[in-house]
Amino acid sequence: MCSRAVSRRRAAWLCAAFAAGPAWAQAGDACQDTMRQPSPPLAHMLAAAALREHALMGGAVIDAGGGLIRQGFAEAEQDRAPDSDRPTWQRVWGYWRSASAGLPAALGARPSPAQLRATLVDQPWSAVFIGHVMRQAALSERQFRYSASHQDYVRAAFASTEAEARGGATAYAYRACDLGATAPRVGDLLCFARDRDRALDTFGRLRQALAARAVSMHCDLVVRRDSAGIEAVGGNVVQSVTLRRLGLEGDGSGRLWAAYLESEHARRAAGQAPPPEGEAEALLPDTHLNRRPWSVLLQLRGAVVPPEVLAAH
Repeated sequence: MCSRAVSRRRAAWLCAAFAAGPAWAQAGDACQDTMRQPSPPLAHMLAAAALREHALMGGAVIDAGGGLIRQGFAEAEQDRAPDSDRPTWQRVWGYWRSASAGLPAALGARPSPAQLRATLVDQPWSAVFIGHVMRQAALSERQFRYSASHQDYVRAAFASTEAEARGGATAYAYRACDLGATAPRVGDLLCFARDRDRALDTFGRLRQALAARAVSMHCDLVVRRDSAGIEAVGGNVVQSVTLRRLGLEGDGSGRLWAAYLESEHARRAAGQAPPPEGEAEALLPDTHLNRRPWSVLLQLRGAVVPPEVLAAH
């Protein structure tokens, strides 16, 4: 279907767009239009909530090179920040309650503090952290899919995006966009498939997988942006609430630096396309804790919260 006369990279893009169909092409247009607009007020409410939790959990930081330069409080410990009203482990369980995810069934109806703390060590809580942040901004169940699994709210974003592209109305706060082609803004979520699913390292692969089965995922919330990079906060990152600095491409596009994308490393390793003239392979270093199979950006739509709710905050 795709001509050999077209460059390999261009041909791959054309084939992917054809497979996605006209609805997803329209969705891509919406992503591009929105990324050029200022973040809505809701975005700054979300960022403030995430940054507050980051500070109360000890302020762990990963720099743009992927190194952990500041350690935060671990999820199951008694540590607390000076401004915190509870120890770390109780704060993390608070995320579960806030996100209405419930407690793991194995704990029973009346778990002891020791049982709760022990469970936190092996119980993933990054999705309920995101849910907690959304709850602080008063998003309803129609606006965000609260869950203990990232895949549920990511799948809901894909569904609402397709409905939107076909002309339907949606109350959902986020649309799904290709992270490789979309500049992130404050309030957006950066997501990747992890563990056994890390091979789902492109937007198309992840979209197809989510339509067919469960996928293990992780997402961080963008809380700051400047001309050189963004900062994003995620839960259960190095056992804490952690802020990571991520650089942007130097071409003015605002896109995430390709060095962080597993898909770009894999493409170059396979020799599918040579690097641009004059570009050294050193531009794609192993960025350690920031190099992930990032693939999907959940883009915060415009006004998704009633004005009276925004005014109350």
